[in-house]
Amino acid sequence: MDGTQKSISYFIFEVGEDTFSVPVLRVINVLEWMKATPIPETPAYLEGIVNVMGELLPVIDSQVKFGMEKTELSGDSCILVLDIHSDKETYKMGLIVDKARDVIEVKENEIAGVPDMGLELNPDYVTGVINREEEVILLLDIDKIFTQKEITEIKKAKENQKD
Repeated sequence: MDGTQKSISYFIFEVGEDTFSVPVLRVINVLEWMKATPIPETPAYLEGIVNVMGELLPVIDSQVKFGMEKTELSGDSCILVLDIHSDKETYKMGLIVDKARDVIEVKENEIAGVPDMGLELNPDYVTGVINREEEVILLLDIDKIFTQKEITEIKKAKENQKD
C-alpha cells in the first residue's frame, strides 16, 4: 500500500443528540427552515411540502423518521435538500435537521463498522462510524432511509398537491 488513502467529503449535521453525515455530493442545498404545507393522510414523518424556486419539495422530519420525538425547532433548524437514488430514479427530498455544521474530509481508514450497540436507528440507514475528537459521527445511507413503498407514498402526496 502506498499510503494514499482516498478521502471523501462528508456534510455533518445534528439531529437530536446525534451527529450524522452524508456524502457532500448528495447535498444539493441547505435552506433556512420554512414552514411546510401539511398534506392530509400522509405518514407522520412527512412534514409536508415547500416550494423551492417553483419546484415542490417533500420535507421529512428527520427525528420522526428516525424514531425520535418530533423535532423541536430552533434558530439552527434547517432543511437539507438531498439527492436520493432509488432503484428506478433520482429525486430530491428535504430533511429537517436541528443544525447543519460543516464539511469534513474523511479517509477510508477513519471509517469504522457500525458497532452493535442497540442503536435506536434502523441499522440499514447507518453504513459506518467516524470517530473524531471525542465525537462519534454516524454515516447515513440516504438511499436506504426510505423504502420503495414510502417513496411512492411521498411522490403520490406531492403529485396530489399539484392539482
